[in-house]
Amino acid sequence: MLRTNHYITARLREATFRLGLSTRVGRRLLSPVSRGRSDGIRWLVVVSLLLLFNLSTVAQTYTVSGYVTDAESGEKLIGASVYLPQLGKGTTTNLYGFYSLPLSGDSATISFSYIGYARRTEAVALIKDTWLDVELSSNTLLEEVEIIASPNETRVERVQMSMHKLEMQTVNQTPVLAGEADILKTLQLLPGVSGGTEGSAGLYVRGGSPDQNLILLDGVPVYNVNHVFGFLSVFNTDAINNVDLYKGGIPARYGGRLSSVLDISMKEGNLKERGGVFAISPIAARFTYESPIKKDTSSFIISTRRTWLDALMAVGSLNNNRTFGFGFHDINAKYNHKINKNNRLYLSFYTGRDRFFDTFDSDTDESTFNFKWGNTTSVLRWNKIYTPQIFSNLSFSYSTYDFFNEYMVEQEEADYYSRNLSRIRDLKLQIDYDYVPALSHHLRFGGFVSQMRFSPEVVQIVNPQTDTTLNQQAIANSLNAEAYIEDEILLSRKLKINAGLRGSLFHVNDKTYSNLQPRLSVLYQVSDRLSFKNSYTYMAQYLHLLTNSSLSVPTDLWVSSTENIAPQYAQQYALGVVRSFANNSLEISLEGYYKAMLQLITYQDGANYLFQNGDSWEEKVVSGDGEAYGVELFIHKKVGKLNGWLGYTLAWSNRWFEELNGGRPFPFRYDRRHDLSLLINYEIPRDRTLSIAFVFNTGNAITLPTARYQSVPPPGWENAVGYYANNSDTRVLLFERPQIDERNNFRMPSYHRLDISYRKNKDTRRDNRRSWIFSLYNAYSRRNPYFIYESKGQLKQYSLFPIIPSVTYRLEF
Repeated sequence: MLRTNHYITARLREATFRLGLSTRVGRRLLSPVSRGRSDGIRWLVVVSLLLLFNLSTVAQTYTVSGYVTDAESGEKLIGASVYLPQLGKGTTTNLYGFYSLPLSGDSATISFSYIGYARRTEAVALIKDTWLDVELSSNTLLEEVEIIASPNETRVERVQMSMHKLEMQTVNQTPVLAGEADILKTLQLLPGVSGGTEGSAGLYVRGGSPDQNLILLDGVPVYNVNHVFGFLSVFNTDAINNVDLYKGGIPARYGGRLSSVLDISMKEGNLKERGGVFAISPIAARFTYESPIKKDTSSFIISTRRTWLDALMAVGSLNNNRTFGFGFHDINAKYNHKINKNNRLYLSFYTGRDRFFDTFDSDTDESTFNFKWGNTTSVLRWNKIYTPQIFSNLSFSYSTYDFFNEYMVEQEEADYYSRNLSRIRDLKLQIDYDYVPALSHHLRFGGFVSQMRFSPEVVQIVNPQTDTTLNQQAIANSLNAEAYIEDEILLSRKLKINAGLRGSLFHVNDKTYSNLQPRLSVLYQVSDRLSFKNSYTYMAQYLHLLTNSSLSVPTDLWVSSTENIAPQYAQQYALGVVRSFANNSLEISLEGYYKAMLQLITYQDGANYLFQNGDSWEEKVVSGDGEAYGVELFIHKKVGKLNGWLGYTLAWSNRWFEELNGGRPFPFRYDRRHDLSLLINYEIPRDRTLSIAFVFNTGNAITLPTARYQSVPPPGWENAVGYYANNSDTRVLLFERPQIDERNNFRMPSYHRLDISYRKNKDTRRDNRRSWIFSLYNAYSRRNPYFIYESKGQLKQYSLFPIIPSVTYRLEF
């Protein structure tokens, strides 16, 4: 009995010390034990203290953390599942492949998985914080479906809605124009996402405009994403590691745009061995090389792509007086270095340029037209792990986009020269933190400061009579500061939320704008296979893109909010349900959304990017509002020999401006009532793949005259083409003018197309992998409308692409 009392006394001393009680309180509590007196109340306090002490011992948490990587290359796996089967909980790796799991108990079994990789399970003894790097082996044949479709965090369990993760294998298998794999073309097959016109690589997400998409390459904004007048995107798939698209429920860590976020991460370079890829298609040739500098410590990757059609066109034009063509190139490069376990450095770079040229030479004159545009981005990044639960990313980035055109005529009497230049530059310093204090909390916070410079337009005209610079707009310098905090909280086994707040400050000239942007996503999980989700997102955008839709060259102008032009704002509500089947290998989701947009701008009727009479761009635009709403169905079979998805969207998108269309609402140009897309990949024995893509959508809305009438010309149109008629012996110039009752009052015929691709892979004796890709674009040669025009009182349709076969060769070495 005495030994028992001594044991209790020692444990109570330790308990009072651990619980922070004073020595006097401890002595008073211990006195009945040491003196042998029985006091029911004091014994109750003693037992309670012992229980608290034991609970505090049991509740001791240790953190398991590390990186999940590809076993062959050392490439980080972004969004890999880190799952605890015994608890039914888990997390995913962040944008840099890092995970953190605070755990309690004596031990834990952790399951690591990623689409296309074999599952790996690790048992960990919880006696201290544990660093656990995990390498997953690629399972390219995907014979064992259960290794990637068995329990782990799925769309049913994720609080994030309206988000798609695009696998690079899917991008490379999707049939596209001329066999050139393209990220944006594949994204257009998702519900709620559409392209602009035939062959275009643009993105219109849930009724938004292209400028309302935040497109990030390694965290750096890219302001123009199109090559070859929009037929191809600037992203070389051989250099890309991960693609995430957010259409709604956008987390607080993203901001600055109204409609979507496209977050693209470049590959880091192989840390294990040297290798590369060479590919050639009817449009371009690509070459990628990656290698370790010091194995498992540092590496680099460089990837280039260039069209060869300009050289072919130049050769074909040697025997006449006209030479024309277009060309583009891309260069991606990245270096990464592991300083130690807790510190890593990254340096990435991208540049891409386009050029279109047309020259004509005759005996009397010579004319030249040049058009050039392109992006450059770079970022220096430092990843630091402060503790197993705190991860930080500090980055300094630079992004610029510019376009330049010139027109020159040399004649015997006089010469004429004009030039147009526009540019946007963005410098940014950003810090982001991930903090995981418990399995039920994932806290993210951070912010950035950026300095932006806008040079909207300079037009210079030179001839013998004048040497003038017109419309040299005031260069705007802006300062943008934003901060955010978001917390993903597991309130119960069925209820999870992601709550966040983003604050922004934008200063330009003498005007300062500020606002708070709340975000909320809620998940209610009915069962392991069924969940309901809803979200609310408030977004602010301080940039505008002035688009002249009548031109087929990228003459769009990026401009800043000013004292006269307010920022754009949007609120989006979304509600959805997700159901999984067949051991999580098949998922079906249904989402409805409503988005209200305020203070959108567009050109006035008759205005364009070539500003006239010295007017600034602010005097050529009008401001208005818009709305978009609809329902999206997505059926996704993720794994197996037969995989792919079916997407369907029923949607409406409208705009209204007080100065346009009599103030009445009108449909947005890319308002499409129905949009259906089907993508099927079938794995054939002996390493072959057959891929089919089918799309159908309602035709674009366009404006056409309902009648024509004759009138005298308006002021400034005295030299317009017309004819003279006698009226009371007075010659009057009559001018034929169109009558338009409504803006976007006509729809082009519906668009539909079938694309087919067949891929044959073969491993060579030198451990290389050779692939031949045969594809048919528009397999049944549907004459889809590119634009509609009127001729002699009749509407006629111009179609761009008939059936187009192509062959692409790819070699991995």
